[in-house]
Amino acid sequence: TDTMLWLTVQGKCTDKQAAQVVGEIADAAAKHDVKVALYPHHGFHVATARDAHRITQLANRKNLGLTFNLCHELRAGNAKDLPEIIRDVAPSLFLASINGADSEGSWDRLIRPLGEGSIDVKQVVQHLQTAGYTGPIGLQCYNVKGDQKGNLAASIKVWKQWSASP
Repeated sequence: TDTMLWLTVQGKCTDKQAAQVVGEIADAAAKHDVKVALYPHHGFHVATARDAHRITQLANRKNLGLTFNLCHELRAGNAKDLPEIIRDVAPSLFLASINGADSEGSWDRLIRPLGEGSIDVKQVVQHLQTAGYTGPIGLQCYNVKGDQKGNLAASIKVWKQWSASP
C-alpha cells in the first residue's frame, strides 16, 4: 500500500545505539514491505536531516530513509545551508515537508501557509528536484493560526501557481 512509518529518535543515546534500534524497527517493517522514514524534530536526538542521514547510513537498511523537514531545519539555524543539506541527504531522502516560513523565529514564524514568510520555498522545492528527489512533498500546517480551510486554500493556490510556472 506504499505505507511508510515516520519515526522520531528522542532521548540521550549515541548514534550507534540509535542506529541499532532504528535498524531493528526497519528490519521488522521490511518483513511487510514497509519503509521507515526518520522524522527530524527540534530538541530530539535526530533534530535535522543531516542527523537523520547519519543514522540511516549507520543502520544501512534499504527500507530506511529520512524526511527533509523545512521548519525543523530553520529552527536549527540552517536557512543558509538548505541547498547543501538537501544535496547531502538526497541519497536517503524518502519524504519532504515544506511550508511558508521566515528564516528564524518562533514556530509561528517558522510554520506558515505557503507563500508567506521570507524563505523562498519554491526555490527549496527546486533544490529538492535538482538533487533528484521525486517523492512526496507534504505541507506542514502544525499550529498555524487563523482559518484552517482558508490557510489550506491559500497554500494550494500558491502550489498551483508554482506548478504552472517554470
